[in-house]
Amino acid sequence: GVQTIAHGLGIAPKYVRFSGFEPGTHNDGTIGWSNGSTNESISFLSGAVQDNAGAGCMVFQQSGASQTAVCTVDATNITLTWTKSGSPSGTAQFLWEAYA
Repeated sequence: GVQTIAHGLGIAPKYVRFSGFEPGTHNDGTIGWSNGSTNESISFLSGAVQDNAGAGCMVFQQSGASQTAVCTVDATNITLTWTKSGSPSGTAQFLWEAYA
């Protein structure tokens, strides 16, 4: 689905950073960044680190499943477009930071 976050900067951010963690049984997480058109991230699953070059600004992975977000920005909002592969479970929590 699509998730919209109002950032309140009044101009399009030059850089957005995300840190996320799914604290359930999978204990996976991600650190990602975007300039609104290029999205990059690294993720970890049970201690294994993966470079997700070009995949998205947030990639949560589980065995055989994943949830990936691609970020776009404008003067009002950060928009995350999520794509699910397989049947991921759990609830991820993330922190976002936007820089003008």
